[in-house]
Amino acid sequence: MNSSTYKAIALRLVNHYRPWLLVGLVITLIHAPLLTKPFVDSDEAVYATIAALTNKVSHLYAEGGVDNKFPGIYWVYGIVFRIFGQYSMNAVHSLTILVVLATSAVLGAIAARIGNKSAAWMVALFYGVATTFYTPKMLGANTEIFTMLPISIAVLLCLPNNSSRCPRLLPMYTAGLLIGAATVIRQLAALNLLLICAVPIFWQATSWLKRLASTFISALGFATVAAALVYFFLVQGTLQDFWFWTVTVVRQRYLPDGWHFQPPIHQFAMLAETVVFWTLIMLRARGWRRFSLQEKALWAWLVLSIAIVLFPGRFHPHYAIQAFAPLAILSAIEFRQRLDEASEPKHRRLNRWSIGLLAALTVVFSIIAVLWEPFAPSYFSRKPPHYLEVARHIRETTAPNDRIFVWGAYTPIYVMSDRLPATRFVAFKRGCGRHAQSPFSDCWDSGPEMWPLLALDLAATPPMLIVDTAPANLGDFGVYPIQEFPLLSNLLATHYSRERIINGVVVYRRVPSDLNSIHGNSLVRSERNRRNLQRSNSGWQ
Repeated sequence: MNSSTYKAIALRLVNHYRPWLLVGLVITLIHAPLLTKPFVDSDEAVYATIAALTNKVSHLYAEGGVDNKFPGIYWVYGIVFRIFGQYSMNAVHSLTILVVLATSAVLGAIAARIGNKSAAWMVALFYGVATTFYTPKMLGANTEIFTMLPISIAVLLCLPNNSSRCPRLLPMYTAGLLIGAATVIRQLAALNLLLICAVPIFWQATSWLKRLASTFISALGFATVAAALVYFFLVQGTLQDFWFWTVTVVRQRYLPDGWHFQPPIHQFAMLAETVVFWTLIMLRARGWRRFSLQEKALWAWLVLSIAIVLFPGRFHPHYAIQAFAPLAILSAIEFRQRLDEASEPKHRRLNRWSIGLLAALTVVFSIIAVLWEPFAPSYFSRKPPHYLEVARHIRETTAPNDRIFVWGAYTPIYVMSDRLPATRFVAFKRGCGRHAQSPFSDCWDSGPEMWPLLALDLAATPPMLIVDTAPANLGDFGVYPIQEFPLLSNLLATHYSRERIINGVVVYRRVPSDLNSIHGNSLVRSERNRRNLQRSNSGWQ
């Protein structure tokens, strides 16, 4: 073929996929502010710090870092860091945008699968737009963004092409595997298995044996991932640690703390800013009786997703991303049909109102995302965040292999200083109230089992610097001064001297006489015995 033939083929492809190319461009542009900042949410700094520590020492949920989330998000960050370098947040954010684009495309494929091919590109656009609303934190590389891709593919696989052709067993097994993969990233994603297993029961034009077999094989796919996860931590020797931090403390402390009444301010604000989608949803719901089995499955997905969003009790805006996938599909299908049937003035008014409001909100939140600085003295301050000067001092006065310990809930210091934490506890009181009425021990990561483990870590890898953020009240940690905790106050009194105060943050440096004994052999030899003793005393087994 000559060059003119290649040009003709390229031109036909561009014309055929023009809507998709434009949608991809729009989604990329409105998510691009993510590439201008190291973080848009404190969770990102936590994930990055733990991932970097795990890459160095392995043993997640033990010496490699403690959190109450399943390991998938740390593995994602960790793989990116291994390829592009430690704390390469731009690479993580680039991957995040690619995941949003891929999820949008899969959601469009779901719309086409159920007979609404003309709405497919609009579905993708609605999802890409919805994931930028309310706050720039929605853009972040959080667990919800990464779980929605495997969940969406699983839903696509379990939906029949039509009433007479149902998915085979292999796609259903794969769907179960994908729900398992999503669960490895976020625990509550496991509830989506209910949908994947229920859909085959309602298939038509197929035997009950095949329906039950499809349900069973989906559950088997999920169980395969679960078994592999258990085996991994069993071989690593940290299965009890994994279970304790991701299940036991979540069930005993984290979830009950969220199950009390709080004014639903964020929920109503999120509802108001996504009112176009919910209006279209309510309009579509009036035609329930004429919906196909496939579309009713998507309604079930929406209801299940809303339940997953509300289940933890507490509400962070990015939780809503879990409901945006089915919401985008159903609302976009309704909107496309109204565009095609806009013969009456009232229909045209609704369409114009919807387009105008969505466009205005998209532009507004894109501008906010560009100007917003999450850790500055004020969200739109031109002054740099206070912690950046602290991080620069750490980076300039320590060696790359030196460890540091940050007292507080401010993990960005670790990332921006490019230093690893000296302990598995990268922050404290995460996800809990930090105020005078909230005792320090009243949180999942600051209970009585924390102190012996913290002492063990600080003895095994003494930090070159201890960074006290409480005097500066970074992260509202001012109510927990370091001097009130004997382990840390004694450590400062005997092995550290105050070096500098930077923007209210106090930096302590290990005294020179300690430098030759930081790797005391007796401490290293006793590490395993002390850890086993702590496990037995705190009732992990």
